[in-house]
Amino acid sequence: MTELPEKLQILAKKYRVIVDRNPEMADHNQGAHAGTQIWLGEFDDPDLEVVAFFHEVGHALAAKKRFYPLGVGMCELSMEAVAWELGFSLAYDDGYRWVYDSKQMEYARKCFFSYLLDADATKLDVEQYATPAPEED
Repeated sequence: MTELPEKLQILAKKYRVIVDRNPEMADHNQGAHAGTQIWLGEFDDPDLEVVAFFHEVGHALAAKKRFYPLGVGMCELSMEAVAWELGFSLAYDDGYRWVYDSKQMEYARKCFFSYLLDADATKLDVEQYATPAPEED
């Protein structure tokens, strides 16, 4: 099992989360969380590990700031979207700049859309979900 990069350990202290490498809690190239505990699986690409880390910190921050209100049903897709937005904001504040077609953003889209589509899908076909416009008489 590989050690966590020092930069992630430093960021974990900054954001007051505990981060560990634990392939039993997080799948390959993925992260998981519970409260302020973050687990990262083994990653093939250290750049993608940073993206996953910030996403999991986004979950921890959302829970802390009560973006996920207790007793109120919030769909999983909404919770994921909040975590991605918060995580990207933190990453930006820490100097990470990922453009739309970067591998980091492609990874994030693939993770996010996995809640809607097959895990291999990376682009959403908006047309298939769009409501057709009513025909004019």
